[in-house]
Amino acid sequence: QMESEVHKNVHGHQHGPGCSHDHGHGHGHHHHAHGHGNNVHDHDGNEPVNENDTSDVISDNEIHDQVGETLVLKKEPYRRISKKIIDPGKGFKKPGAVDEVKYRLLQNVNKDDSDLLEKIKALPEETVELGEQTHGEWFGFAAEGLRKEETSLITIKEYADNDGKKELQKVTHHVLQIISWEAINDMDYDRNYLKRILTRGTGKRVDNYHEVAFELKVSQDGKVLHEQAVQNLISIPKDVDKSIAPTGSEFTDVQLINSHTVKKLLTHMYSSEQALLKVDAKKFAQDENVFKNLANPDGGRVHFEVKITNHLRVEDVSDRGFLLKKIIQDGHGYREPGNLSKTAYSIKLTINGQEKISIGNFEGPVQEEKQKGEEFLQAHGSEFQMNYLDEFKVSKQLKLILKSMKRGEHCRVTVSDFRWFKYGFDYDTVKDSLPDPKTTEFAYELRVHGFTEDRAALSLPVDDKILHAGRKREVGISLIKAGDYKHAHKVFSNINSYFEVGNASKEDQERYRQVTFPSL
Repeated sequence: QMESEVHKNVHGHQHGPGCSHDHGHGHGHHHHAHGHGNNVHDHDGNEPVNENDTSDVISDNEIHDQVGETLVLKKEPYRRISKKIIDPGKGFKKPGAVDEVKYRLLQNVNKDDSDLLEKIKALPEETVELGEQTHGEWFGFAAEGLRKEETSLITIKEYADNDGKKELQKVTHHVLQIISWEAINDMDYDRNYLKRILTRGTGKRVDNYHEVAFELKVSQDGKVLHEQAVQNLISIPKDVDKSIAPTGSEFTDVQLINSHTVKKLLTHMYSSEQALLKVDAKKFAQDENVFKNLANPDGGRVHFEVKITNHLRVEDVSDRGFLLKKIIQDGHGYREPGNLSKTAYSIKLTINGQEKISIGNFEGPVQEEKQKGEEFLQAHGSEFQMNYLDEFKVSKQLKLILKSMKRGEHCRVTVSDFRWFKYGFDYDTVKDSLPDPKTTEFAYELRVHGFTEDRAALSLPVDDKILHAGRKREVGISLIKAGDYKHAHKVFSNINSYFEVGNASKEDQERYRQVTFPSL
């Protein structure tokens, strides 16, 4: 489980990464006017009541490892919780507010006992989730302030207000040893949805539109309420269908995937992960739609245990939900084709399962990471469909899909809206029999085999600018002949833009003049 990038100090405030309490010294150690070196001293005397005073409180990214060092963990108007290090811990990480902690605790001790470390080591280990522990509020503050394998004397001082001054009323001492902990994700930061990883996943995180198969077990107070396996891949909806109401104890796969709780957990998991989500029963009664009637709102937390058995990534290329790309095989590298990339790819276009276009060899060679695109295309380009992506020879939707793919990537894209399907060889092939997208299964199967590097106009060498200008000039002329003046104007404007940036010699400027257009 990934660590949060936001540090939480032990008294509940949040700070940005790397932030610490620093009172004028500019480094990670904490000094106080009444202390010496890095030690922070607690005060037993009377003090004015000031609930906004947070001095002396340590932050999460400070490391204190000196035996006998005393530090304040929680400072309130009428209570102060501090620790005195008996045995330093390791590292700088500390448990979170809801983590499952393995610990030893020796309560109500004599702070001057010299055998405290030996006594606590003789105790059996205990385990508790800090969000549900019953030792008292002080235990949570103390546990969050200790590092792994640290043992400290915890002192709790309680005060009373006497005419605006604090008078010490009670002092108690405990010895706490933090052995280790398991991270628990407080998904909404309100302790209502607590997620624990049982088996770590691999690969990519699950998201909306992805297709998953999974096993589910729902329980409460030790009683299993429902068990079911979704064996066939099913798409995760962007928004759950809240109209799906409880129907008893039998549920379809569609009902399961539209459960508020199931979707919430799945979209916080990774491929092959197994996780347990514990939901506050009253919050569950408010939020859940499908399983709502199975749980007791006055009972303990409702447990959802999910194991992802299959996962197919789906990307929304359109950002509007109508170009959904299913990844059949991941590509390699980090580059994708751009407008000036000459791209070699295999393509199949099907409508209601009927093949309309089939070009290329999906099993054909793929450009290696360090291989030049021009070299690959020269050797293998004739085996595939090959286009510059800025020539309006492919539809806008196909262009967007290809620009989202890496070398070697193999995918299937379903199209449910034709707003970006107006031109290109793919459009021309099916335009006379184009059906209603709402009642049609329209899909591309694509694999990108290789492409040339895309570069911004500013960084193009002079020869490349002239090469692309000549190429686009021919495209523009063909568009004019076809009566497509809108796209022709766009092409010619792009040509001129190549020569409006960068420094050029007089000789190059003359070469530019020959391929630019004085009037559009």
